Amino acid sequence: MRVALACVAFAFGALGGAWSGPLIGGTIAYVQGTEAYDIYVVDVGVGRPRRVWREEDDRITSVKLSPDGQRLAFVSGSHGFFMETFIVDVDGAGHTQVTNLPDGESATGAAWSPDSTRLATSSWARRRTDATITMTTRDGADARVLVDAPTARLSSLAWSPRGVDIAYVADGLGFQPGPQLQLVSVSTGETTLLTKKAGFGNVAWSPDGRQLAFMPSAGQNSVDIHVMLAQPDVESRHVATVPLTDGSLVWVDAQHLAFLSETNIRAIHITDLDGKPQAPLNVEATAPIRSFDWVDPARAVRAAGKVATTFGELKAGGGSR
Repeated sequence: MRVALACVAFAFGALGGAWSGPLIGGTIAYVQGTEAYDIYVVDVGVGRPRRVWREEDDRITSVKLSPDGQRLAFVSGSHGFFMETFIVDVDGAGHTQVTNLPDGESATGAAWSPDSTRLATSSWARRRTDATITMTTRDGADARVLVDAPTARLSSLAWSPRGVDIAYVADGLGFQPGPQLQLVSVSTGETTLLTKKAGFGNVAWSPDGRQLAFMPSAGQNSVDIHVMLAQPDVESRHVATVPLTDGSLVWVDAQHLAFLSETNIRAIHITDLDGKPQAPLNVEATAPIRSFDWVDPARAVRAAGKVATTFGELKAGGGSR
């Protein structure tokens, strides 16, 4: 592995005319690559993308940007089952391996706490080991296991904006068929089943912390996007069916979701909660985007700099959809 820091030419805008959807701002981190994999970070509308990290030999399968915009957590490795979780500062320094999993266990993802002080990591176990969700400090220290499950896959972590729960997808629990969407309490480790029709795409919280979006499979070449209240025994609502993606999912603001799509593998796609597509965001990726994260996407862009908007107010508990 090696670090490569560089600025590249960047043009950011809405394809297909004037933007009529959500406010566009915040910070995006994305992974692009085919043979080599690169992580880029950009302050939307007020800066140029910069390459933070590069893997010449290993794949990078997911990336999560800390809410304070200072660090990236990502999963990287070879052959699909020898994956670990790493942390790196957004300037490319401070690279740290967070997980050191036993043989037969592989990292599947990570999620930052809302205050950026803690990191949750998840794993997939196939060889008589336990899949786990583990919480650490932002430096990967003081690990505490929240969930362990033998011969299972735990993935798609999403830490609630209010900080009390982590949503995740569990597959193979008790040899039950199909992935399940669950919650785990950060304080007690108690788990709650929300639905048995989750998929393997990412999970996203609404800004007010009341709803979840997830991606069950809709067939061989497509996935559904569903939303539901973050409560057990509640029916989810279908939002859209989209071409097969790499799984990233972000709740942009109270009315919009962002995801990846095979219709344009170098852009970030957006739909409203009624399933109406918005113009895709062109981040000028030079290779297919494999994963992305987007912190405070509804932060307005002003000449004076970054201005808090409704999204930030919702995260703080003010307002609701």
